[in-house]
Amino acid sequence: WSFSLFELLTDLRGRDDFKIFLKKEFSGENLAFWEAAEELKWGTASSMSAKAETIFKTFLAPGAPRWINIDGRTMGLTVKGLEHPHRYVLEAAQTHVFLLMKKDTFFRYLKSPTYKEIQKKALSPETHNFSTAQLEQNAQNRSPGIHPIILWQQEEVEKAKAAAASAPVDVKAVMSKIDRKK
Repeated sequence: WSFSLFELLTDLRGRDDFKIFLKKEFSGENLAFWEAAEELKWGTASSMSAKAETIFKTFLAPGAPRWINIDGRTMGLTVKGLEHPHRYVLEAAQTHVFLLMKKDTFFRYLKSPTYKEIQKKALSPETHNFSTAQLEQNAQNRSPGIHPIILWQQEEVEKAKAAAASAPVDVKAVMSKIDRKK
């Protein structure tokens, strides 16, 4: 996650941890807006207008409950685009918010005790002391899975058996075909 903000946001666990950090700092609206813009971008066309209106009322309208601080030019372009919402109408605002998070909150997150604790857990994970009974129970509950290649091989064997059983093979005819090819 420390490589880039994009890596952090594409990992669900990373995004959840980042969200917790932002809540502690009372600055979760940028990430919430970024996620809402992603939902609009990848959502269904039928829900696009309703989602766009909700996003406007939540993040962009004057006095919005989770107002995001973006520059006037980007705000103007975005609000104008929302008159006729489409999948990428929030792209400029989303990019602006992403860059704000990348330059500011992401680096604060990497220096935070929250991230340092996550790093510590990743570098030295907790050992699990399962009892023998727990391990045996787990083994009993596990269903034996068959690898897809083995399934395919079994199907091929069955096909070959079915083909062999269906009609007798005239060995002389097969041999004469082979001899003609030589």
